[in-house]
Amino acid sequence: MNLTIREEQVISLIAAGMRNDEIAGCMGVSIRTVHAHLTNIYNKLGVSNRSAALVSYIKQGGNPFKSVA
Repeated sequence: MNLTIREEQVISLIAAGMRNDEIAGCMGVSIRTVHAHLTNIYNKLGVSNRSAALVSYIKQGGNPFKSVA
C-alpha cells in the first residue's frame, strides 16, 4: 500500500463518515479533486468503492483513525 498523505486524509475522512462534498470542504479542495484522490485510492487498493477501500486499507495495516498532517 503506497498512499499519499492526501489519499490517507481522504481515507480518514471517509472513516469519519464524511461525504465527498464534506471531504472537499474539510481539505480545501474541489469535489473533482476528491474524486481524483478516490480514483487513485481505488486503483492502488484494487477496489471499486469507498467501503471496500476502507476495508482493504484496514486489512493492509492502515489506521484510518490516526491523525494525518
